Amino acid sequence: MIVPVECLQNPRPNFSTKIPLGRRASKKLPVGFQVSSEIVKARAADIIYSPAEKHLLTIAPTGAGKFRSMLGPELLTYPGPIVCLDVKGEAYAVTARRRREMGQRVVRLDPFQVIGPGSDSLNFFDLFSLPGSDLETDAQMLSTIISDGAVLSRDPFWDVSGRGLVTGLIVFLAKHREKKSQVLHSLRELLYSDDTDYSLAVLLDTIKPMHSLAHGEIAAYLSQAERETRPSVLATARSYFKAFFSERIESTFGESTFPLASITDAEPVTIYLVIPPNKLESHRRLVRVWMATLMAAITTRRQIPQMPTLFLVDEASQLGNFPPLMQAITLGRGYGVRVHSFWQDLSQLSHAYPTEWRTMVNNCSVKQTFGLTDPFMAAGLDELFNVSVNDLTRLGRNEQYLARSGEPTKAAKLDYLKDAEFKSMFDANPYHGGDWPKLSHESFCLTETEELSLRAIAQRGRPNDNDALEHGVPNV
Repeated sequence: MIVPVECLQNPRPNFSTKIPLGRRASKKLPVGFQVSSEIVKARAADIIYSPAEKHLLTIAPTGAGKFRSMLGPELLTYPGPIVCLDVKGEAYAVTARRRREMGQRVVRLDPFQVIGPGSDSLNFFDLFSLPGSDLETDAQMLSTIISDGAVLSRDPFWDVSGRGLVTGLIVFLAKHREKKSQVLHSLRELLYSDDTDYSLAVLLDTIKPMHSLAHGEIAAYLSQAERETRPSVLATARSYFKAFFSERIESTFGESTFPLASITDAEPVTIYLVIPPNKLESHRRLVRVWMATLMAAITTRRQIPQMPTLFLVDEASQLGNFPPLMQAITLGRGYGVRVHSFWQDLSQLSHAYPTEWRTMVNNCSVKQTFGLTDPFMAAGLDELFNVSVNDLTRLGRNEQYLARSGEPTKAAKLDYLKDAEFKSMFDANPYHGGDWPKLSHESFCLTETEELSLRAIAQRGRPNDNDALEHGVPNV
């Protein structure tokens, strides 16, 4: 539920947290850790930081070094709470130890067990118990997110009806089922029973009084024509959950292993949403529900925290058109939210948000781009950064363009692997020769196929590259 910013206490605190973006262009200095303290201090003084409170936007193609130059440094240094969409799991592997050393509680939502056996869990029904939440509207929001925002252009009736049924079932479970920790299991029982229509009719007859919205949506479904309409509506509702109904995924929606209120209260918590690249498309509903639940929890805040919650959204285009992300960028500042979204090019952003993308760009006071190799990649960015396409495509490997509050700057990129400021903070990247973190819980085991596809392949590293830094190995 959105609370007007003017109703919040302490609406404009003096944020002291800054995010390192790069270095000012200067004479070339030695890199690495075997340099004099004077050089280290000089390099530290050259670091460019983001303005406080502001959102960030990075546009760079695959392989341009987004993790080494931005995601890694942010996770290694940002003192406030973080929610990180961790594609491949390398962010957790490299930075989780450092986050714990900074006093953060580390949460890993990892249903495919990319990092290793087991996973934390987040039950989205916890959202309904937060002060200021609203069951009916939050259930409607969640059903829209679960449906992936699907709308059949020819006839939206099926999705509208399917979402209505899902909304009614969510409200019913939240109000009338004691085992709310088994939310997905209960939804599967209702949607996939031997005779769903009969089971729902029994609920209407036996649960009295039933919550009015749940009763209305279930009754509306049962009032549809039995042969012509009802089966199609049910099939539509079932299709929303194809990506959710597996033992591992259900376990990550069981009883929460951390209080959702800790996100609302901006406690020192870092949450890694770990998903392998080959599951981004097929299971993006899963990521959308995680993100929507966490963002909705933040909008129940009645006071802006001193430490804003930073959302690091890598591969943001994979979320599709995701209203909570757009709302976080346009309205989130009033709730103590900072968003740093990463895109491969400007067309991804305009395709996902055809009518709102300019507003989203305008609400990001920091824009960053690098790694562009041809004019096609740079399309539209010349206007955004007020430089020529040639300037954009001629950037060196370690260079970038930054625009802070509209002022473009050519700067050097950070590199947590080589820069002295990050010495001893990070662990080796397992995708480039390092070891996977050792985990204390072992509730699940990887299958032989998963072991080969997700971990053993990564352990091979780059056999023809002898530079340890390129393998993500700490220089100590």
